[in-house]
Amino acid sequence: MSGKDIRILIKYYRHIGVEEDKLYEKIVNYLKKIYSDYPEPIYQNFINRIIITSKKYNLIISEPVPFRKNELEKIRTLKNYRLEKLLFTILILSKYDFIMKSKNEDYKNDYNNYTLNLKDSTVLRFAKISKKKDEDLFHELILSGLMKHVRGGGFDVILFDRDDTSDILFYVEDINNIWSYYKPYCEICGIEIEKRNNRHSLCNECYKINYKKSQLEYIRKKRGFVEQ
Repeated sequence: MSGKDIRILIKYYRHIGVEEDKLYEKIVNYLKKIYSDYPEPIYQNFINRIIITSKKYNLIISEPVPFRKNELEKIRTLKNYRLEKLLFTILILSKYDFIMKSKNEDYKNDYNNYTLNLKDSTVLRFAKISKKKDEDLFHELILSGLMKHVRGGGFDVILFDRDDTSDILFYVEDINNIWSYYKPYCEICGIEIEKRNNRHSLCNECYKINYKKSQLEYIRKKRGFVEQ
């Protein structure tokens, strides 16, 4: 375990009520369970130093982020799955940031919408989207009117009200896998599908119906061309 891991473990023990004079013993016992040959004398000062320095900060427990019906309807107006997944990611990250910061009594935010201050490249990694040549998805989102840049960098996710009380569709509980929560869907009927790409963005039933229509249209055009 790294020093960072041990610091988190110490914060956790404090969080569940372990007394200060028992922390060292708890940590050492835990390390001995993991490493049968754990050399306690060598790391004694190291552990005690982490116990002292970790007093400055409390354990931060991740909170689930609710995703609501109105939010989905606004995102779906983009009618572009890559843009939608990116905006969904930005919204969830900004809501998560607001939820975590709101735990601090001194935190103040005069915006009625959600804001996010992260690099474009970082957001794309969270969304699991690879940037294509000459593609600027962020600019397209700004043109859509659902998002704008704010001074100092970052984004203001407008039209997504913090006071929204519409039905909660689901909670995003794993902030490191946000992309997996925005499922591909059929662009005709809206039901979730396993995969989606530029050539196949329909469920099986809609694909069959759409294929038949396209074949009939092709036959009509061909017949009209022959008659001429």
